[in-house]
Amino acid sequence: MAEDPDGVPDLLDLDLETLRELDHPVLSEVLEGLRTRLGEPSETLWAFNSAF
Repeated sequence: MAEDPDGVPDLLDLDLETLRELDHPVLSEVLEGLRTRLGEPSETLWAFNSAF
């Protein structure tokens, strides 16, 4: 895994399993937000289709 001088891994080089195992507070918060958004109903942007 490539890291910069500050010890932060290059996230583009990681697979999903490795990302899941990382223990980083900011990454954990971002992933939790994404999981929450996936569980919520989404906004319908193309509602005109259902009007017909």
